[in-house]
Amino acid sequence: VGSKQLANMRKRFRGRARFLFGKNTMIRKCIREHVKETKNRKLMAMLDLCKGNSGFIFTKEEVGPIRKDVISDKVQQPAKAGIVAPADVWVEPGPTGMEPTQTSFFQSMNIPTRINRGQIDITERVHLIHKNQKVGLSEAQLCSKLGIKPFFYGCNVVSIYDNGDAYDASVLDLTTDDIANFFFSGLRNVAALSFALDF
Repeated sequence: VGSKQLANMRKRFRGRARFLFGKNTMIRKCIREHVKETKNRKLMAMLDLCKGNSGFIFTKEEVGPIRKDVISDKVQQPAKAGIVAPADVWVEPGPTGMEPTQTSFFQSMNIPTRINRGQIDITERVHLIHKNQKVGLSEAQLCSKLGIKPFFYGCNVVSIYDNGDAYDASVLDLTTDDIANFFFSGLRNVAALSFALDF
């Protein structure tokens, strides 16, 4: 996620949420100092959330809608050589708009082609970039020449902190029906146990 994308998010969420990004050691130090001053031990749960490439979003609004908006704010980017691919990239068959002089480029990548009306056509669907593998220079160049921007980048909400409790963000995906099903499943187990014990 680039700084321009974060700046645009800050603008879009102005009045609804505040973003805080910084070095994890500095954020931990600030939390500890604040806990010393205010004696608010509940904030210590935030120390465990300062891991890796992360930041904080503070809001007084309902957390669910803010999370949806943050996750949906993605920017399409071209493939760059050396980065780890977040998704698989396929090249579909059809015209490329490239001149026949560049057939050697496709041959070096084992991509089947033919010349049609003075341009190169790809004849088969090709798995160009594999997920979780580094993007090569030739793959990045081909995506650039074909005008393919295969990757989408954005923020992901990992954890929620609320009044001293930190929990996984996937909890927000639970509906009232899910909670009712969990409750009724437990109730059935208790009923079965009571029936077996004749109690």
